[in-house]
Amino acid sequence: MPNTLAEVSARLGVVKGLQQALEQGQNRLRYALELKEKVILNTESSGVAKIQEDSDSLKTEFDKLVNEVQ
Repeated sequence: MPNTLAEVSARLGVVKGLQQALEQGQNRLRYALELKEKVILNTESSGVAKIQEDSDSLKTEFDKLVNEVQ
């Protein structure tokens, strides 16, 4: 348990940094998923399956990270 105002402020700074990093990660993930939709339009079916698999994996891993941090 933090005892001083300085310790509380330091921990608050860490929490705010994590929150900001998660927001940036969410924005990057959303952008990557938007790009995926554009790319698969001009991709062969075998490539589409791999892109879909990789993007699903990326989203799952990010969701796990968010749950661990919360």
